[in-house]
Order: sequence, then C-alpha cells, then structure tokens
Amino acid sequence: MPGYLTHIIFGHKIFPGNMKNVKMFNIGLMGPDIFYYDKSDPKYKIIADTLHEVDTTNLIKKLEIESREYALGYYLHNYLDKKIHPQITILERITGKSHTKLETLIDAALLKREWHTTVARLDKNFFPQRLPARFVRIFEEELYNNYGIEDARIKEVYGTFLKNFSLLYDFYYVKAILAYVLYFITFGRINYKDYYIFKTPSINILKDYGIDVLWKEAFNEVGPLVKEHF
Repeated sequence: MPGYLTHIIFGHKIFPGNMKNVKMFNIGLMGPDIFYYDKSDPKYKIIADTLHEVDTTNLIKKLEIESREYALGYYLHNYLDKKIHPQITILERITGKSHTKLETLIDAALLKREWHTTVARLDKNFFPQRLPARFVRIFEEELYNNYGIEDARIKEVYGTFLKNFSLLYDFYYVKAILAYVLYFITFGRINYKDYYIFKTPSINILKDYGIDVLWKEAFNEVGPLVKEHF
C-alpha cells in the first residue's frame, strides 16, 4: 500500500482547500489503515486486511451521511491502494527493500516535489483529536451489518492510532536515531528503522520506480470516478 503521506498529498492535490472539515478528510484518507496501528489484539490487523479486500461501497455511502469529507477520503484511499500497491509489491522483489522502506522513500520524494518540504519539517497535525460519537456509532454498526465485524472499538482504535502516529513521527530525527540503535542492539528483532530516512531521496526515484506514470494516470481517472460516486 502507499504510505500515509502519499495518500494525503494525493487527496489534497485533488481537493485543495475546498473541504469544510479537512481533518476528517485526512483521517478518511487513511482508510482502514488506522487498525494496523493497534497491536493490542490480532483482530485489528484482521479487520484492516478485511476492509482492504471487501467491497466498501455501502459502508462509504452510509458514512457519507455523517461526514462527506471522511467518506470521500476513504474512497480515495481505496482507489490509490488499488492503483499503486501492486507496483510497490513488484518493487519489493526488484529492489530487495521492504514494503515499509519503499513507502517511506516514495512519501519523501512526493513531499519534496509536491509540497517542497521534508518529512522531518512537515507539520503533521493532520487529524482530529477525537471522532464524533454518532460517527463512531454508525461506523461500528455498518461494520457489523455489512461484514459481520463485531467489537471494532473504533474510539479506542483511533486513540491508539493518534498515540502511535505521534510516537513514530514526532521529533523525527531523534526517533530515527533511536530506531537504528534499537535495530542494532536487538540484532534486528526490533525493527522500526524503515519508517525513517536521514536524507531525502531524489525525486527521480518516482520515475525510476514507475510511480510517476501511475500518479498521472490516477489524476486522469479519479475525477470522473468521484463525480460518479459523489
């Protein structure tokens, strides 16, 4: 899957500044990935994997009633995953780099080209501090009604997502150094180093990795698709 910044840059390039609730749009752009951040129970990874595989059309329609911004972001997340994920899987085999490392490099290159900044300098205050209670209730009801997913505990999962997101990305270079130290002193058993880079890659990797072509195709395709669904 593309990294979180790739999703946010993509969404904001399509809808620059015309969202009423940009932070709900941003969390929508994370799609079901928020469940991956909660490691307290294996079920959350299963929920995230399931929501990446099933048809979420009905879920998005129901959530659109509560937050058009969130639903639109969620739809764009699903679209971009399908567009770019297969290429990242191919790149894993070609380059020998991990999926996470490739996401990190692509995020950084896009951020440099599109927003002219770096991951370390970027203000990462993207998301709301809490989700509306009615939105959470409807979300959980629809997960059960459409997919039989019980006890999703979205309020708690979202809180964990915010904490872990902050834990990973606040004080970026300090965390990067700690990640590499942990990797070496644990002989690779604790490995967060692929989430970080010390040097921003050249934007040429977007062409070399085949992302540029997919990025341009995405912008040509997604406009009509959004009009059709929204």
